[in-house]
Amino acid sequence: MNVIRCPFVAAMLVITILGGTASSYPAYAENTIYVGGSGPGNYTTIQDALNASMPGDRVVVFPGFYGRVSINKSVLLEGRDAFTGAVLISAENVTFSGFVVKDCYRAIVVEGNGSRVENCTVLNSSYGIKIYGNYNNVSSNMVFTNLNYGIWIEDGRGNSISGNGIYRNNYGIYLDGADENMIGGNVVSNSTQGIKIQGGRNNTICGNHIADNRKEGIYICCDGEDNIIFGNNFIGNGMNAKCYSSNNQWDYHGEGNYWDNYNGSGSYGIVYEGNKDSFPSTSKYSVTTRPGRMYIISPENGSNISGIINVNGVAESGKAVAVRVDNGSWRKADGTFMWNFDIDTKKMENGEHNVYAKCGNASVQVAIYVSNGERTPSFGAIMFLCAFASAIILAGKRKEKNI
Repeated sequence: MNVIRCPFVAAMLVITILGGTASSYPAYAENTIYVGGSGPGNYTTIQDALNASMPGDRVVVFPGFYGRVSINKSVLLEGRDAFTGAVLISAENVTFSGFVVKDCYRAIVVEGNGSRVENCTVLNSSYGIKIYGNYNNVSSNMVFTNLNYGIWIEDGRGNSISGNGIYRNNYGIYLDGADENMIGGNVVSNSTQGIKIQGGRNNTICGNHIADNRKEGIYICCDGEDNIIFGNNFIGNGMNAKCYSSNNQWDYHGEGNYWDNYNGSGSYGIVYEGNKDSFPSTSKYSVTTRPGRMYIISPENGSNISGIINVNGVAESGKAVAVRVDNGSWRKADGTFMWNFDIDTKKMENGEHNVYAKCGNASVQVAIYVSNGERTPSFGAIMFLCAFASAIILAGKRKEKNI
């Protein structure tokens, strides 16, 4: 398996290669503000903490479920298994990291320049991550099951999209009139189209694993020209590549792409306009993203519960999920990306219990506190007690008679 020799993947080289000007990421101050948790002075909402913050502050958000977020200051917003509603980043030099954003119209919108969206999970929205600004960095995220686009750059310049898992969206990555962006080291799979470039120029598509998309792995149209595509895997797509524009480069310094339908001889022809890969690779490139994680959405850790409860959560890998309570047996949950499992706490002792869930190598657990009140004896138990009491009374009477 080839190792991708893609200089564009190195973040510090991106700006030099694209010919732009690097933005200065903020040097964060010592001041840290906390949201959630149990510490003194912690804020209960992210927005209140942001409103109280100063540029350069660090805002740490503990596990919990929070609403919409609007970021208009240069801060570092760090989530620790925290869920939010829609996120708008309008300031420059913001870092948004470690959150789960789901069930929105537009999950994350970046309007400013020089910001970072990293290590987040973005799912079940109409649009995943949309970028209007320049020189932003979107890296190490999992973006899946979004109705339209996973990641969309509209007119943005010099952005870097790297190391993300982008799957089961309509379009994986969509560049609309966007120039001089770097798309590198991503896994883009199981969508309708993997990557689409509409009217964009001088973009670099390098070191990606583009696989099992129902239509095209990559589609370039509408005067999308002078783009460089090399060091990628194209495997199992309905059509690996289609290009209605000329002047695109499908290899770089003698390195092309891996095509699963390459016949092993000569160049590889790209559909339309005379595009071709002059140096197709005969072996796959190695592309990896961060391991898939999983979350329990409900019940929250430390919840007091009773009766029948529904345990539900998110599994990034989309594989089968198993659940168990305490040291019980593992049982299969319903669903994959969004999974659920019913537990009848009436069959459990009151007090603390642990609920575990696993999916592949990922696992998660929460503590719950069962409180079902005093148990009412069943009808069978009542009849048994009555019969037992009657037998004792009858035995007593016989003993008196014998005396």
